[in-house]
Amino acid sequence: MWLVSEQLVSVVETQISLFLLRKVVTVVAFSFDMLGYPVEQQGNVLMLPKGPVGVADACSGIRSLTACLFAGSFLGAAFFDRLWKKIALVGASMLFAFVMNLGRSLFLTGWAYAYGPEAISGTVHDAAGYAVLGLTCAGLLALVPLLNLRLERATDDDTAAA
Repeated sequence: MWLVSEQLVSVVETQISLFLLRKVVTVVAFSFDMLGYPVEQQGNVLMLPKGPVGVADACSGIRSLTACLFAGSFLGAAFFDRLWKKIALVGASMLFAFVMNLGRSLFLTGWAYAYGPEAISGTVHDAAGYAVLGLTCAGLLALVPLLNLRLERATDDDTAAA
C-alpha cells in the first residue's frame, strides 16, 4: 500500500499525467463534436465559440487516480478476504477516477461553452471538483457491500421444503 500512498516517481507521474490529460481533452472534444457543438482542439486547449479553455496539467486526474488507488487499496484490505475482490475494488477505483474526471471535464467545458471560459473559474470549478470527490467516494463505499454479497445456493433440502 505504501507504493500508492507515496508520491509517484516524477518521471512516471509525468508520463501518466500527460497520457490522462491527452485522453480527457480528446474525449471531451470528440463528445462535443458528436453532439454538434463545434470545438477545436489545439493540444491541451479547447477553442470554444466564446473563447479558449485551457485544460491544466492538474486537471489530468493524476491526483484523483492516486487518491482512488489508495482508497481502493485501503478498503480492499480492510473489508475483503479474497484477492479477486481486492483487485476488483482497486480496478473499479481506477475506473471511477477516470470516468469521474472525464465527467467533470465535460461539465466544465459545457459550462464554459454556455457562459464563457471565465465562468468556470472559482466556485463552479471547485464545486465540480468536490462533487466528483463525493460521488467517487460514495461509489467506492457502495461497492464494498456489493462485493461482499454472498449468493446462497439452493440445495436439495431447500427445494424440497418449497
